[in-house]
Amino acid sequence: MTMDKDLKFYLYKNDFFAKQDLIDSFSDWCADLGITVYDARSVDDEYNIDLYLVRRTPLLRSETVFVRTGHEINQEKYEKVLELIKKSSQLATWNVFLTTPLAIYKIGLKKFIKDMEREKIYGYI
Repeated sequence: MTMDKDLKFYLYKNDFFAKQDLIDSFSDWCADLGITVYDARSVDDEYNIDLYLVRRTPLLRSETVFVRTGHEINQEKYEKVLELIKKSSQLATWNVFLTTPLAIYKIGLKKFIKDMEREKIYGYI
């Protein structure tokens, strides 16, 4: 129990990332890989996508990206994000869920992995 409390304490203490920091870092990484990144937050739609990625390879690939920090997520909000991701599959070839270690602690690593595999979502922590 003590180890769990210590881990929780340090994850909360160190989960200071702002959502914009996550988006900027991930966008820079994608740009380095030759992936075009569009900020989709300004689009007022039912999907609530944070980023939309496009990569021109022999086939056009597109991805939706949903970004949540540890302080933004709980079980209810996580389930809502999964529903949005499923819905956004109509718009993109692949889907990505980008989050922090605190969010994974709150969700549960095994549950997160199981959900990502079941729904064919790429998870980045």
